[in-house]
Amino acid sequence: MRKFQQGITLVELLVVVVIISILMTVAVPSYRQYAMRANRAEAKWNLLRIAAAQEKFYLQNNTYADDDDFSDAPPNGLGIDATTESGLYTLSITAADATGFQAQALAEGGQTDDTDCDVFGIDDTGVRYGGPGPLGTGNDPDCW
Repeated sequence: MRKFQQGITLVELLVVVVIISILMTVAVPSYRQYAMRANRAEAKWNLLRIAAAQEKFYLQNNTYADDDDFSDAPPNGLGIDATTESGLYTLSITAADATGFQAQALAEGGQTDDTDCDVFGIDDTGVRYGGPGPLGTGNDPDCW
């Protein structure tokens, strides 16, 4: 009588490892792209927050706050940190005077790999910008 061996062979194990490797090479980059697109919401939310704070500042001071007044507490400033909560974007006011403002969010750290939408912006009229490169030069409607 022969006894049958139970278990898996080395070839079967290698086939499973190869299949898992192929699946991972497809899944990891796809997940990374998804995560970067999801992180864009943080930049957009903060820019809308800046726009609302700018309007409040304008009502009190009859001018828009510039980058120097960014983190000062209201009514002398906007009371907003220069970086987003997770540190993925740096916020700034690129232009401000008595007639208008323009604010931007620039990708930092791992978010700089999102080359399609690494800069976001908004101005006093509510126009939204987003895309690669300097603010307004690569406006991509898919970013917002």
